[in-house]
Amino acid sequence: MKHIIHPVAGEMWLHYESLPLPSDPGQTLVTFTAEPGSPTEKALRLLATRATPQPVPSP
Repeated sequence: MKHIIHPVAGEMWLHYESLPLPSDPGQTLVTFTAEPGSPTEKALRLLATRATPQPVPSP
């Protein structure tokens, strides 16, 4: 479990797992997940809406 205090989303408790990448020694993939329906899941959804890239207008 990882405890994070984000300046916008506030306090979050995330489950995490570290997965070594056998094809790339020294590299590790870390995944973070929130309990469904939890305040942390709601906070992550809030952050996802703020991080959505805006389309670039074509010339």
